[in-house]
Amino acid sequence: MLVGPLNGKIDELIRFQAGRGAVRLHVGATNIAELLHGADLAIGGGGTMSWERLCLGVPSLVFGIVPNQVDNVRDLVRSGVAVGTPAMFEPDIAAISRWLDVLWEAPELVRGMSERGAGIVDGLGAARVASRLLCRELTFRPAVAADSMLVHGWRNHPEIREVSGNKAPITLEEHERWFARSLADASRMIMIAELGGLPVGVVRFDLAGSEATISIFKNPEEARSFDLVGQATDWLFGHRSDISTIRAVVLAHNRRSARAFERAGYRLQESLYIAERIREGNRGKPDDRI
Repeated sequence: MLVGPLNGKIDELIRFQAGRGAVRLHVGATNIAELLHGADLAIGGGGTMSWERLCLGVPSLVFGIVPNQVDNVRDLVRSGVAVGTPAMFEPDIAAISRWLDVLWEAPELVRGMSERGAGIVDGLGAARVASRLLCRELTFRPAVAADSMLVHGWRNHPEIREVSGNKAPITLEEHERWFARSLADASRMIMIAELGGLPVGVVRFDLAGSEATISIFKNPEEARSFDLVGQATDWLFGHRSDISTIRAVVLAHNRRSARAFERAGYRLQESLYIAERIREGNRGKPDDRI
């Protein structure tokens, strides 16, 4: 049992635990993640601990023990990441026992809760919030022919070539032919990301129906951090309502780019990072993505 140090029934719980060797009471534990990780099933209220259980893939039997947890528990159950009762303001031992009997006979249900829960809560929420608070807002404009030299210089920088599919330097002549074809291609969008009116990155979207493939790189001489991946993703979802999925191909050794896409809400599917439109709007609302 996990309880906080301010729980008003600690003495009662200690007496309950006495003589029950199978019951362990943890008061004010500082290793909650470790304890949850070793659990086959968690039973608890539908408060903020729900997200910690989901992140660790712990199957949960949850109950709304106060009114402000009712909607949360209902949503957890509807999403298939937990089972339980939205409103149980007083303990109902018989109901809890019935739920335990159900779960005991349904190992596939328990396994499914674990997999789905870990799939929707990645534990990177704090990093995404910090990124949004600390980064500066970018603007995006369509590339024009005059941008060719700038993009060519960035593309041939050793840092960019190291994480590119083609690591060889590209001549200015062949780059300009490619750039001109790309600007004329209706299925390709090349955008220049600017910060305070100065170009800091280039983003390419290759469009195919409701899907887009993103290719992106930042000015290698730019030291500032501004979440280019996340802001470019938001820009496309915000300006093209017909696009529901964005894919990104990241080389296996390019962990820096992989982390950038993960922070932006992409999920790994085989060798692709994918962002999907969840609801009308950009990459989602707080109840969509954590």
